[in-house]
Amino acid sequence: MMSGTSLLRRRALSLLAATLVTTGLTAVPAAHADVTTETVPLADVGVASSDGAGSPAPPYAPRHYVGDFPDGTEGRAYLKFDLVPVEGRVTSATLRLTVDSAPACHPGAHEGLQVSRVTTAWVQEDLHWGDTPASTPDGASIAGADCETAPAFLEWPVTDIVRAWAGGAQNYGLAVQGPDENVDEGHWVFASAESADLAPPVLTVTVDTGTVVVTRTVQIAPVHVQSGVTTVSSLTPQLIGGQSDPLGGDLRAEFEIEHDPAVPDQGAGRIWTAVSDLATGGERAVARVPEGVLQQGWQIRWRGRDHAPASGHVTPWTAWRYGEVHEVPPGVLAPVVVPSVRKGDVAVTSSLTPTLRAFLTHPYGFTLRARFEVEHDPDLPEQGVGQIWAGLTPAAQPAGRPGEVALPEGALADGWRIRWRVRSEAVEVPLVSEWSAWRKVTVAVQAS
Repeated sequence: MMSGTSLLRRRALSLLAATLVTTGLTAVPAAHADVTTETVPLADVGVASSDGAGSPAPPYAPRHYVGDFPDGTEGRAYLKFDLVPVEGRVTSATLRLTVDSAPACHPGAHEGLQVSRVTTAWVQEDLHWGDTPASTPDGASIAGADCETAPAFLEWPVTDIVRAWAGGAQNYGLAVQGPDENVDEGHWVFASAESADLAPPVLTVTVDTGTVVVTRTVQIAPVHVQSGVTTVSSLTPQLIGGQSDPLGGDLRAEFEIEHDPAVPDQGAGRIWTAVSDLATGGERAVARVPEGVLQQGWQIRWRGRDHAPASGHVTPWTAWRYGEVHEVPPGVLAPVVVPSVRKGDVAVTSSLTPTLRAFLTHPYGFTLRARFEVEHDPDLPEQGVGQIWAGLTPAAQPAGRPGEVALPEGALADGWRIRWRVRSEAVEVPLVSEWSAWRKVTVAVQAS
């Protein structure tokens, strides 16, 4: 009997692997308008030929190093954009990268850098030189050739690539590399999406909506796709249908979720159906599966169709998409007080406003926030009883990064013994980690 994983992989590959969106178009006459969108990367990473399986490329570096390095190694950058669907004909598309420096620019330089369409899947957090994705020369373009001094930006026309995506090619992103990596022409340094001081990469797309279409799209989120296997990573996922006409046409999306008929022992037939609220002003039509509907480990399939109330038009149902439900809560690693030194089971801090820090984790890369609680040590009731302070990190961030917060002035007093704990909370879905164990801290400012 075929395993659930093999079954999902076969189906995913038969549907051109790892795609999350099924799209069909129905033309609806409308007034002419150009719609331009600017998008920053959903994921981006720079990879060097020195990055091996045991030491993959750093996934959140602020710079991308591309080209030929003085030590003989090579560098590439990979960028993935989640494009906002705007229906019509793509008239232009441009990738712009901010240049930090460009040793490749000098008198006599002529090679430049090439951008091409990536044709296989890749994962930002686990990419090394030996498993870099494939790309195609179709639609590739070169910029930066014959540069004598470094420009502020480098731009590539990528219209043909974006048109290929709009025509059904899988959007695995873009590759930036030397057109001939056997030629040593120096390297470029670009700002990544994580840069704090330079503008991030931007993909600008202009669409002629002279013929606006109602789009049949169904996405489910949050979702994780790896090796052709789709995992629906929440028991209460959101289904996302078509986008309302940016020129004013509103729509609703109708969704269905069923048991996978290939796994009858889990159940048969419909599990849930719903019609979204009316999507207006360019919004997407969405509906969330309520609690208690899905169960861990279920293999399901889903589809949708759009309703345009103004015209009465209803699109055909999309093809069924398949996945396994597997919800995993976030986690917390290495909670620490900064500054502090350990003395047995107690940390000692010399600050009245120390920073509480912990790494927030999730196997599917959710966006996370850290929630902290600080209390008086119950073993010293003469100093006080109960909670002193509680709060969240100011901003959410991708899994794998530390969440931290500085305690406010006036919260602590010199000589106090306190205890604190932390948990991780997902932004996309209502998932939280277990609280960490209580950690004791002595505030010793005068002793320092």
